Amino acid sequence: MILYNEENQPMNSDDIRNFKHEVINNLKNIESPNEQDLAKELGDLFVQSNQNHFPKLGMKSELTTLTGEKHFSIPGIGKKILQEIKKIVCAVLHAGSTAGDIFDAVVEALASIIPGGGLIMRILKPLIEKIVKYIMSQGIGRFCGWEPNN
Repeated sequence: MILYNEENQPMNSDDIRNFKHEVINNLKNIESPNEQDLAKELGDLFVQSNQNHFPKLGMKSELTTLTGEKHFSIPGIGKKILQEIKKIVCAVLHAGSTAGDIFDAVVEALASIIPGGGLIMRILKPLIEKIVKYIMSQGIGRFCGWEPNN
């Protein structure tokens, strides 16, 4: 997985570590989002990422509806992406997971789901913060659908 900075340059381990600390330190300043808001943002991100990635594949870059409208969305895709994030995140987290562990799992999940071959971290910062905050506000056990045993 390659993570990129705002100049679209690969981030080194120090950059990623600093970014992670920045996100974690900012969690106290953001409201806990609800599932519907996260799903909408994830759906929008997925569509936008596809549009950005299509030219690399030699395809038309602008998605349209069947009626030719330029605003394009895929009904329900955000909720499905959130479910996929949950599968990936819950496979690696445990009752003692920290905010840093959650951050790592969320970034890994997004990188495996969102098209384009890499993530531009600064652009995704608000969404990463919201997902981490959502998981932490739910509690890992509730978010994952299991109660911690330890």
